[in-house]
Amino acid sequence: VEADIVAYWCTLDASMFTLFMSISGGISWSEVLLPLWEVSFFLVVTFVAYIAFTVFAVLNVVTGVFCHSAIDSAQKNPDVIAQALIANQRQYVENIQRLFCQVDVDKSLSITWTEFERIINDADNRAFLAALEIEAMDAWTLFK
Repeated sequence: VEADIVAYWCTLDASMFTLFMSISGGISWSEVLLPLWEVSFFLVVTFVAYIAFTVFAVLNVVTGVFCHSAIDSAQKNPDVIAQALIANQRQYVENIQRLFCQVDVDKSLSITWTEFERIINDADNRAFLAALEIEAMDAWTLFK
């Protein structure tokens, strides 16, 4: 035990290297923790607190920075932007088609003035159009 204390904790350099090895998988925690039991319970608590803080706080922040950087880089990629725009456009068209299919009661694959009025007069349909950023006047202009 005395030899372990000297090997791992005798100098500031050795202590810092031991702490680094402890968080990076270079050495088992129990191997460096057992000599501390012989010296002081407070040192054991301090060591465990250091490990917990480093693993859960500092390393998560570093991971978060890398993830944020990767996401930010992907969002600036023209290919990713183009794919997102195409997907949004497809979804937009599908939403409008779904609305028109609902009001096309005679299944003629076209919207009559009466069917169009159902869209404009129904609060749910107006809200749906508003969600698609289509105002009632824009829809009316489109219908003409």
